[in-house]
Amino acid sequence: MKFESEKLIAKHLDPKRVALFLAEVAHANRSFNLYSRNLTAEDLIVLIAESLIPVEIGWLDRESGPVLDIGSGWGIPSVPLLLALPSLDVTLLERSQKKANFLRLLLHRLSLRAGVVSLDLESYDSATKYNTFTLRQVALEDAIRRLMTVMAARGASIVCFGSRSTDIDDRGEVVDYSIDRLPSRRLVKLPVF
Repeated sequence: MKFESEKLIAKHLDPKRVALFLAEVAHANRSFNLYSRNLTAEDLIVLIAESLIPVEIGWLDRESGPVLDIGSGWGIPSVPLLLALPSLDVTLLERSQKKANFLRLLLHRLSLRAGVVSLDLESYDSATKYNTFTLRQVALEDAIRRLMTVMAARGASIVCFGSRSTDIDDRGEVVDYSIDRLPSRRLVKLPVF
């Protein structure tokens, strides 16, 4: 599949909110390292658009929650997903207290409702049973999958951005895609159990 950032963003997001999101992360990145300083504004736009691919292909919609975004960092993919699907029930899990505080401020400034938890997955004890887990730049190791099993609702799935072939089992769905000028990438949806 081939995607263009501008078209994905125009279809799913309000450009004013995208501009505010970018301004907030750029401002915060000057104070502490949210993302690589080598990333350009154009690179950030691609990452926002890439976060929308599960919505575009029908893997996520407003009924997909509750969602647990593991390793939320500066809000990719969770914040673009919330901008596209504001009623989606999302919890952002980020072990860095500094990044978690930034995420709380960012959500407030964007008028988005979501929970932010400043713990690692091993320490997170949730009563919520999640329907969807999202991972970006987080390896889907057996230990992580076991922890998800405890928190997963029946029929729960994992959406992995940038997965390696070792993350995929025969029950998974795979979308190989390109976006703008970047080399081919992979999006994987797997059942938790």
